[in-house]
Amino acid sequence: MKILNLFLVSLLLSSCGSGSNKQNPQELNYYDIKGFFEREIKELEKANPTVNKTTVYNQEEEIRTLKIEKWEQELALFSESDINKSSWKGSYKIDSLPNQLIYSAKEEDLRTRKIVIDFKDNKPSKFSIQNKNSNYLYTSIEDLTFYPDSLYIIHKKQKVVLLGGNDYKIVGKLKD
Repeated sequence: MKILNLFLVSLLLSSCGSGSNKQNPQELNYYDIKGFFEREIKELEKANPTVNKTTVYNQEEEIRTLKIEKWEQELALFSESDINKSSWKGSYKIDSLPNQLIYSAKEEDLRTRKIVIDFKDNKPSKFSIQNKNSNYLYTSIEDLTFYPDSLYIIHKKQKVVLLGGNDYKIVGKLKD
């Protein structure tokens, strides 16, 4: 019985090792959007800025000034637009311009359709992301824009067969 307990404890400890599920940055196929937003979320949580947040749902507008409690939730759509899955290697066309990087989906079934990253002084200054989900019952289009340390915009249009459409937009302006 002692041997079995020791075996189970050692098995448990070995499975909790220092290994990580994150991909090594040298193995990434595309820009590390998920890593960028993870770092940005930590910085925003630390800074705890006040946000002027405008929410528009089907043309009904609400404006509030608040502190965001869960930045991970607030910016989830940006993080979820990561295209660095090993199965997607080669699935995006890469265009590189001075101070701009553009990824365009080559396959129609990919959710993230296009990513444009603008750079200033070799640092990202703007992210523009277009996502689309579609099937025979549902279509969802997301246009996401993020300016580090100043502004984020989430614009989502949904259309559900027999139920109609919804349009919502969130604009968050960070204040010092």
